[in-house]
Amino acid sequence: TLKKRQVLESEKSIIVLGDVEFGATVVSKGNIVVLGTIRGTVHAGAAGNRKAFIVALSMKPQSLRIADVTARHVYLRKEEKADAKIARLEGERIYIDPLKNQEW
Repeated sequence: TLKKRQVLESEKSIIVLGDVEFGATVVSKGNIVVLGTIRGTVHAGAAGNRKAFIVALSMKPQSLRIADVTARHVYLRKEEKADAKIARLEGERIYIDPLKNQEW
């Protein structure tokens, strides 16, 4: 778990076993997978990889960024059952969808 003011940077994809708390930051040139809740800032594809994605068991981010696109105000539909979500870039927008609906 990353606490407030902690920063984790990686040249490759990264898996966080815990939460990214409010005020914490994760930056990766690849993908980011959080086995917990994102409440802080995450930036996937930091070197410009527009195919990078962010996955978390729960997404309540302060800020999401993929490549050069930032979503500062993230609106998630309130759901009774919290499911894992994936954030991906399409055009100039970041979309957040349930992970179970993805076709690989």
